[in-house]
Amino acid sequence: RGQSAALMTQLDLSLAHGDSAGAVIQARISGHEPAYHLSEAIFSGGSLSIAQQQMAVGQSLRLRVQARDVSLTLAPQTCTSILNILPATVMGLSADSPGQVMVRLDAGGTPLLARITEKSAHALTLAPGQAIYAQVKGVAILGS
Repeated sequence: RGQSAALMTQLDLSLAHGDSAGAVIQARISGHEPAYHLSEAIFSGGSLSIAQQQMAVGQSLRLRVQARDVSLTLAPQTCTSILNILPATVMGLSADSPGQVMVRLDAGGTPLLARITEKSAHALTLAPGQAIYAQVKGVAILGS
């Protein structure tokens, strides 16, 4: 599983391009917020609020984050509806479709992808090694 997840985020492979590109994250349940129908999943890069799961604290699960559901910012945002904001490092950039750039990120040892516009990449002056924040809008649960 780990090797497949790593291959999915390699910018020199077609798996890491296009509308369906994304990353798989190995995580475990760290808690629940029943009042909001959310569960918290932790992984090497931080934690993600996800749709409530009927899983015990400590149980492992795999999550998928699509590149199109990740936006980037130079500073952590407040007053936003996005619950999942992770510190990350830019590892590489690659042209995607016309006007789009795929950005490979490292979030605490976990690779992520962000598919953003070329204009945004230019405005943020993105470069390998740069500290950034990944704002994750959506997370899919793949199972345990």
